[in-house]
Amino acid sequence: MRREKFDVVRAKRLELVDRADRLRAAVGPGPDGEVAMQFYDGAGQTKLEMSVGDDGRADLSPRDGTGRETAMILEDGVPYVVMYDGKGNRVWEQNGEPSS
Repeated sequence: MRREKFDVVRAKRLELVDRADRLRAAVGPGPDGEVAMQFYDGAGQTKLEMSVGDDGRADLSPRDGTGRETAMILEDGVPYVVMYDGKGNRVWEQNGEPSS
């Protein structure tokens, strides 16, 4: 097998598949202009998503078996963390605003 070395690979979307050709991770643009990376379980459900918007806001969202967010960590100059129960109800949140 001939192996070529490339200095740059440029694409709009990159997908990683497992040995069974199932999608397990993807990197690419999202619908709101952000660049996102998603990780999928063997059934194709999103388990983790990381994104950075055009405005620089970063987002990390683990998800349950239905694809619903179980927590969210945002960074927009001030860190923000929120957690959800199995029904999607917000059960805990903390912002990183300095206390006075």
